[in-house]
Amino acid sequence: MRTSGSTRRSYGTGSLYTKTDSNGRETWYGHWRANGRQVKRRLGPKRREGSTDGLTKTQAETRLRRLIVETKTVRPAAERLSVEDVAHRYLVHAERHGRKPSTLANIESEVRVHLMQFFGGRSLDAIRPEDVLDLVAVMEAKGPAPKTIRNVIATLSALFNFAMAPQRGWASANPCQGLELPAVRATTEIRFLTLEEIDLLVAHARPGPFQAIDRALYVTRR
Repeated sequence: MRTSGSTRRSYGTGSLYTKTDSNGRETWYGHWRANGRQVKRRLGPKRREGSTDGLTKTQAETRLRRLIVETKTVRPAAERLSVEDVAHRYLVHAERHGRKPSTLANIESEVRVHLMQFFGGRSLDAIRPEDVLDLVAVMEAKGPAPKTIRNVIATLSALFNFAMAPQRGWASANPCQGLELPAVRATTEIRFLTLEEIDLLVAHARPGPFQAIDRALYVTRR
């Protein structure tokens, strides 16, 4: 069987080529990449000159484009990583790139307390936008502040962006994008200490050479 050269196409649209069998019949084939994996599909026989049977080049192009959209590549089990799996790799990556220990601790806590509890061992690539909205609803029912909920979803989104990098390909989309999250109310209200609270502050001024000065400052700022 002989293979003809592929037709050069723009990046991301695959390639089109033909194979010739021992009887001289040509068949169109398509080749493209999906989720970091190579996909090859038979498109159909090539139309011979003067015949009405088989596919023209234009028809083969159309079929190839449709297959690229419709075909979903199934990942090997080893690549179906859970939220916990990706979070562990993300934390290692973040630490290597100089993220603060406090930031790493916050990420680890959000993953352990919220994300792992809700998603369990589900594959990251199996999580849909409606699943993220369910997580938000569950968190709202438990009563954390809207800012906490937004921080957790931001961490989940960061995990997806990390997993979607071309060199990883553990996820094909980020379900957190475009979701409406609980609004964080801005507040400019300033609460002043009561006289009783100031008296307690004076009474508990830290011992040391500046204790008298601290007490004087607390009293004069009543």
